[in-house]
Amino acid sequence: MAEDILIKQRSRDIVSRFKRVIERNSLRYKILTQETIEQAMIDALNSALPKILGDEHQSFFAYFDKTGEICIEVTRLNSLTDNKYYYFNLNFLGEHNVRKILEEFQQFLDYAENLAMYNKLKPLKNGLIYGQVVKYIDNTATVEFYTDDGEIVYGFCPKRHLIEKDRDFLTLRNNETMLFYVRNIILHNDSRLDIQLSNRSTRIPELLLKRYLQEYGYEINEYQMKCIYRIPGKFSKIVVLNRIDNDIVNICREELGGETLRIIAIDNKSDIAKFKRNLLSFNDLAQNYNITKKSQYKKHFQKNSALKSTADTDKANVLKKFMGV
Repeated sequence: MAEDILIKQRSRDIVSRFKRVIERNSLRYKILTQETIEQAMIDALNSALPKILGDEHQSFFAYFDKTGEICIEVTRLNSLTDNKYYYFNLNFLGEHNVRKILEEFQQFLDYAENLAMYNKLKPLKNGLIYGQVVKYIDNTATVEFYTDDGEIVYGFCPKRHLIEKDRDFLTLRNNETMLFYVRNIILHNDSRLDIQLSNRSTRIPELLLKRYLQEYGYEINEYQMKCIYRIPGKFSKIVVLNRIDNDIVNICREELGGETLRIIAIDNKSDIAKFKRNLLSFNDLAQNYNITKKSQYKKHFQKNSALKSTADTDKANVLKKFMGV
């Protein structure tokens, strides 16, 4: 027979210990709501109690009642307990077991904090941030940057995603702030938040141009663009639908450390017409432009090679005739 017994935890001891964990980490956990913290308390009890008081004939369920106190519902399956109450009190768990519960609580809080931060930072993905490199260990730069509300966050940029001239820590330290592209934001199963950065992405020039166009009041939808080629720190080729003011291009060039930005306005009227009729995406438009230019260059190269070959043959024939061969 099963007995359901509701025991209110009237002792403030375990609750006060929970609160001390929060106070100790108040700066970290300020992003969490009261409801999230309370849920972490309940999750910690529900996770830890079966491990501490494991019994195949016994189960525990913790929750908050209407008065805001923690309640623990104990269900015991044992025919010997008919018409008898099974009393349970958190005070009798002992210090060692209470610490286990607090460790579980800390883990749930850490996960909740990283989940809240993940949801907060998710809009930054595929965007630009300004950060400072504070460490460079195992060919990975640790980048410190600030959120909109002034909170410090750390991202990581591997060596292969750094511009060649910036792959030395002494060089990185000399830059107070650097421009990075946010490649990805991942919340791992162990609650670790991983912010992956790059300062050599082809997206950086186009996003920077869009940012300054927006700042100077241009209608951003009229300036669709794609960076089709980049040698990081040296040269970028960007295809755009409309021409961009030289002043904005120069500002972006300075911010990219003098990197040459070649802006190419699409002039193929038939392709633009297809794009406006939604038959082509802008990526297709830029790709068509790139393929067309490559084929034109190839034809030009082949023509020049043929002319050169003909000229060389003519020279050889003249020499042979002159020498009487």
